[in-house]
Amino acid sequence: MTKEEIPYIYSGRFNAAFLDEMYSDDIQTAAEIFESSLNHLVTVTDEADEIFRIGDVENLRRLFHKVKPLYGYTGLLKVQAMVQHFEDSCSDVSSIEELKTEYSELALLLDESVNIVRKELIRMKMYLNVRA
Repeated sequence: MTKEEIPYIYSGRFNAAFLDEMYSDDIQTAAEIFESSLNHLVTVTDEADEIFRIGDVENLRRLFHKVKPLYGYTGLLKVQAMVQHFEDSCSDVSSIEELKTEYSELALLLDESVNIVRKELIRMKMYLNVRA
């Protein structure tokens, strides 16, 4: 088996079957999508923290609605579902205080997710460099 024939295997935190279906063997495209998603996700935490601080539930819901697909593109489907749940919660509350615990837990998960995507992107780039 040559190095060109060795398939890329996603890390355990990702839904590998979903990513394999989405990207097939096109790791170059996957890496580009991961990088683009990562660049956007890095800014979300600060933006969400500011929106939460000022208590704007509707804009917080909108922000998470916009960012939710990025977790799908990167195969973090459980995180995507949690973002969907939080988005739904934003529609069901009358004040930001009702979201405090859920938001704190989600913010930690999102920070962890950014690191996971970053590490996977590094792995993909290394894989692509070896194959070049």
